[in-house]
Amino acid sequence: MYRDRILDLHHDRLGERQIAREFRVSHTYVGKVIKRYDESNTDLRAQRSHFVKPKVDQTASEYIECCRLMNPSIYGSEIRQRLLLDGVVHPADIPSVSQINRYSSAVLGEPAIEVQRYASNSNYTINLLHSINGIDFFNILDGPSNGMELLTLFDEALQLERED
Repeated sequence: MYRDRILDLHHDRLGERQIAREFRVSHTYVGKVIKRYDESNTDLRAQRSHFVKPKVDQTASEYIECCRLMNPSIYGSEIRQRLLLDGVVHPADIPSVSQINRYSSAVLGEPAIEVQRYASNSNYTINLLHSINGIDFFNILDGPSNGMELLTLFDEALQLERED
């Protein structure tokens, strides 16, 4: 609607700034509409020529799920930073925050179980898996922890059989 009127006024020899004032839009917007019309003879937006494939691979999706299990209220931007810092994905393949949020939507009504990562000092890392009943599983690692070691913690914890 605006584009048609902008082009009509442009054909009536009004300047870009005058058209922008009349419609209360920026003069750069008016200039882009006119430029697109001059290039393609249409006032419609150009269609996207290709589909952008998601950048979340299997390793990254597991890491995202792990981060959500550790802290259900974590922001997507924090997960994105951790993906880079822990070396899970290459900087060129880092997923957007919206892709991360699509992969990690929490189910309402499900009980939240948090995993704590606590480094007591620079020589050891203690990983704790706890629930409402207390600490369910733990492991102690030499040196700093990373995402893959934390996934291993989950795998070991799931293989245990509980008495209750």
